Amino acid sequence: MINVVLDTWQQVAIIGGCAGFLLLVFLCMVCKLCPGCCLYEYCPLKAVYPDHKYENIRIAYKEEEKFPTKAYKLSPLPSTEYIYNLEHKGTDTVNGLFIMPKDYGSVESLPMSDGTSDSGLSKPPRPNLSFTLSYYNKDEKLVINITEARNLPPKDASGVSDFFLRVSFIISKKRRKRRQKKSTDEQEFTVETNHYRRSQDLEIQETLAMSMKSSELKHAVLKFVACEADRYSRCRELGQVVINLKEISFAEEVQLTEVFREVEKDSLGEILVSLSYLPLAERITVTIIKAINLLSPAVDVKYPNVYTKVVMVHDGKALQKRRTATHGGTTEPVFNEALSFDAPAEKMENLTFAVTVMHAMSLQGSNEFDKVIGKAWLGRDFSGEAQDHWFEVIRNPRKPIAKWYRLM
Repeated sequence: MINVVLDTWQQVAIIGGCAGFLLLVFLCMVCKLCPGCCLYEYCPLKAVYPDHKYENIRIAYKEEEKFPTKAYKLSPLPSTEYIYNLEHKGTDTVNGLFIMPKDYGSVESLPMSDGTSDSGLSKPPRPNLSFTLSYYNKDEKLVINITEARNLPPKDASGVSDFFLRVSFIISKKRRKRRQKKSTDEQEFTVETNHYRRSQDLEIQETLAMSMKSSELKHAVLKFVACEADRYSRCRELGQVVINLKEISFAEEVQLTEVFREVEKDSLGEILVSLSYLPLAERITVTIIKAINLLSPAVDVKYPNVYTKVVMVHDGKALQKRRTATHGGTTEPVFNEALSFDAPAEKMENLTFAVTVMHAMSLQGSNEFDKVIGKAWLGRDFSGEAQDHWFEVIRNPRKPIAKWYRLM
């Protein structure tokens, strides 16, 4: 055992050092707890937050950071009545939900002066049809030479499909009967082109001829309807081009390239769908909110058993599928279900979503397959309001934006 003998000054130095350390700890505690201390400004342990009550605090992540893996509690979806009140108001500043009006303008009216969205995705060209028109007075024939169809929307994820055109001549004649008001007789002649393996650009090169008097040209309308037929021979109308022949001068061959427009037909119902895009998490959330005025696909069922199926498609291939719960016996189901999909940035440009409203036959005790009530397509490759909705979502990441879609 070693005995250490300290002289008086060494003992004083040890006691003084301990006392100084305790004093420093005491001062630090006082500075941290009491902002009125004169040494508060120089204390390394003082609070890093400002004195005010956390006003206008924003959380930002660097571009290279990954989305945090911590689970956050999400606020509940707004009620149906609340959404109904917002349909004609626009933005919900409380829950951040924006519902685009049903008469929302075209893509050209959106603020994209350079042709690209804020995320760098380019605006795709509209689907169009190129053809020539010629009228031969001697033979009294109208000749249509269909050359090509460009920028068609991608095919559905249901499998292989064919493309064809349904060409219609509609001739309207006004006539007057004795003691009666004027009435209009319409004659319609329809012919279909050959079927082509579906792709976004097609070379058609087909010629059609229609016997027609020159006096009938000013009363005639020429209509092209683009159709898709799957392996079960079910046809889906993709768009239409309507030409009023009285506006065409047939002095020589006329070359036209016309954009396909939405086909007007009886509505199968409407569905309210909300989209939100999280670029850091690389995730898209499709929220099925509600549907209205649904038509039952079954003859013996007035109120269908409804569920909604959503398929994420990339380059014609189904990548992910989700579905909602089934709501029995209603034509206006309220879902309020959020379906999340992984959406890598490199695939965003060619992503589309097929939203299918189904009638569950199994709830009726039937062994038949579930029947389709109607479909809606979302994505940048579709024209009209679907494309408007997509670009609005991309330009406003992390903000849910809702849109009414008419089922087809």
